[in-house]
Amino acid sequence: MKMPSAFADYAIKYILEERDIALLELDESDLPTPIGEPTEDQLKSYYDDNIDLFSLPESKSITYAILTPDMMVETIPVEDSDLLALYEKNIDTYKKPERRLVERLNFLDYEDAQRAAQRLQSGEVDFEGLVSERGLTLSDIDLGDVTLEELSDAGETVFALSSGAITAPLKTDLGAAIYRVNGILNAQETPFDEVKEDLKRGFSLDRGRYSCDAA
Repeated sequence: MKMPSAFADYAIKYILEERDIALLELDESDLPTPIGEPTEDQLKSYYDDNIDLFSLPESKSITYAILTPDMMVETIPVEDSDLLALYEKNIDTYKKPERRLVERLNFLDYEDAQRAAQRLQSGEVDFEGLVSERGLTLSDIDLGDVTLEELSDAGETVFALSSGAITAPLKTDLGAAIYRVNGILNAQETPFDEVKEDLKRGFSLDRGRYSCDAA
């Protein structure tokens, strides 16, 4: 498609157009009448008419100090007897007995549990299959980590098993049940000396908070 000559001429004319600009700078000497210095009355009048330009809202200067428990930690006296008492108060955190990760599948009666155990032994069904047959999931029968005492009469039998082993049917307070051991957690003990500094900081922070609240 050929561009019309009229359009081409117009475009060329637009591109080639030029403009001449004259820049004039004026100052006070070019005014016909000098401005002169304003009088006191003129200044007062301008001030009154533009009072917002020369005024600020009322304000106050405040000086404050911040005191936090962290700032007081090093200044608070701490006795070993206080830390030992805190350690004993939270002894379950620092001394944990041997535990087992256990699942418990309950049955209506002991005979029902025996039949399930026989099916397990013969390989007819696995533990997960027994759970599923009862309309349950593994999370439904999970006891988490438990101590020997928490398992009551079943404790000795369960704790004698290795990880992954399944008990024979056991009579419990909740009826007949089969247990599976999923893990063995050894006893843990954290000595006082190992946590002394952490206890000291926690104790000091608590005292510091009390002091800050009372200040």
